[in-house]
Amino acid sequence: SNPPYVAEDDELLRALHAEPVAALAAGKDGLDAIEIIARDCGKILKPGGMLVFEHGSTQAANVEERLLRYAWIDIHCHNDYAGLPRVTAARKKD
Repeated sequence: SNPPYVAEDDELLRALHAEPVAALAAGKDGLDAIEIIARDCGKILKPGGMLVFEHGSTQAANVEERLLRYAWIDIHCHNDYAGLPRVTAARKKD
């Protein structure tokens, strides 16, 4: 998944002209959409299914915290080509 993960007051959003803000911004800390995914996605995954999504490079710890809150296991954050933590994968505890 590539959910919105930018904080709604991020100055970079004002510079955008073609992208709809709703495609990028997700609440005060940028984690509203990720919270919903962490909470609800396990209900639709098959046993052993994996959740993988992109997030901001400064959000890895907060993302892991939310996944742990909703009983996800095998949580791993992966770096992008620039070496920044940008993609997290997890499995739902059976």
